Amino acid sequence: MESSESNDDRISKLLQQFDIKLDVLQSSPTEMQLRRISLKQGSEWEACATALQLSVHDIDDIKTNNERNVQEQRFRALIQWKRKGGHTATHEVLVKQFISVQRTDLAEYVCELVSTSK
Repeated sequence: MESSESNDDRISKLLQQFDIKLDVLQSSPTEMQLRRISLKQGSEWEACATALQLSVHDIDDIKTNNERNVQEQRFRALIQWKRKGGHTATHEVLVKQFISVQRTDLAEYVCELVSTSK
């Protein structure tokens, strides 16, 4: 994708690609969906967590509490985001923030999860 393309344009394309409406993205992800997303995050999970407004302290706590299990760290970061965000922790936020850190693959995966659960 061109770098001049706005995040809103990218989101619009994803909505068309996966045939979903924006209001569907305004729902909150389930723990199972967050687990699946965490499996796809890879080593860049901390950048994703920061984009989701988790603090360095939050990330350090997650790493300390799950020292030997990086996969669990990824999942716990998403759970922490959902707890902190409450009703504002939506699929839409995930998509926007994943795009903001150049993880369009994760944004697409969130849309895929939403489209298969509608």
